[in-house]
Parts: sequence; C-alpha cells; structure tokens
Amino acid sequence: MFVVAGLLAGIGSLAFKLADAPVLIGGGASLILMDIVLRLRSRYMQRWLLNGEAGGQLLAIPVWIVGVVVVVANLVRTTQV
Repeated sequence: MFVVAGLLAGIGSLAFKLADAPVLIGGGASLILMDIVLRLRSRYMQRWLLNGEAGGQLLAIPVWIVGVVVVVANLVRTTQV
C-alpha cells in the first residue's frame, strides 16, 4: 500500500509538477481506499475495521487512520497558507 502511494506521489510531483499538498492528499486518499477495500473483504471478522489481520497496519495503527491523518494534515496546511 505504501509503495503504491509512494509511486503516486512520485509521479504527481515529478512528472506532473504538482504542489506537495495535493499530491500528499491524493496519496493519503489512496491509502484509505486501498486499506478499506482490503478490510471489506474480511468484514465477517470481529472489529474488522481495526483488526490487524484484516488489512494493512503501520506500527499497529491501521493504514486507513494513517491516510486520514495525512489528508487532514495537508488540508490544514493548505488553509493556513
């Protein structure tokens, strides 16, 4: 998941010369989407949205939460400029 998000960020910033915030918002959104799709396949499990066996995790934090933090942080950053 992080590799795909990194590739999207690299393509967006290097090939299309986009600013950092839109690229990182897109990367965070792709992390959320990929992790939720993986977790939906395991929704029969108990606590499937937070279960580490149902989707990706980074240091025991579900990847969709990491994606939300990335998106919110960049939205806050763009509104402060």
